[in-house]
Amino acid sequence: MSSSDKLDLKSRLARFGINQPITNTTRNFLIKKLLKLEMDFEKEKNDRLNTAVTSMTNKYTIMSSSSSNTLNATDLKSRLARFGINQPITKTTRNVLHKKLLKLEMDFEKEKNAQTITFNCELMDTTTNDLNEYEIRDGISKHGLKQVALTDSTRPVISNIIRKENQKF
Repeated sequence: MSSSDKLDLKSRLARFGINQPITNTTRNFLIKKLLKLEMDFEKEKNDRLNTAVTSMTNKYTIMSSSSSNTLNATDLKSRLARFGINQPITKTTRNVLHKKLLKLEMDFEKEKNAQTITFNCELMDTTTNDLNEYEIRDGISKHGLKQVALTDSTRPVISNIIRKENQKF
């Protein structure tokens, strides 16, 4: 196993809080564990997206059945204008434009929720740029730094200090 493969495996495992040493005896176990964790993470992300889409669909289904007659022509026209649609509203086009508006708003909300979920997942991944526990312990002893407790708040700070110290060499 090359050192770049080992580093990639270490960083991917660190995203899930696993900081075990990678040896010939632990490598296969850790790879299997990583694949399971990544599959579970993707499944959870997809489940959250599907839940958000279902929620939005239910919201707009309720809205379309209850508000199709209450949405006046001015409101319909202004809401359609947000999506660049500027067509006259008549008795024959009203229902078509209303359905089109609901679809556009639902697609917009779906996209917004997908971006929010992606953004939240990126925020959760705080260990990507941080050194793992073994690299930190090694860096602390190598550079004669004071031992401190490793927490979510101290790990990024210590990682940056060790990286800067390593660049001096």
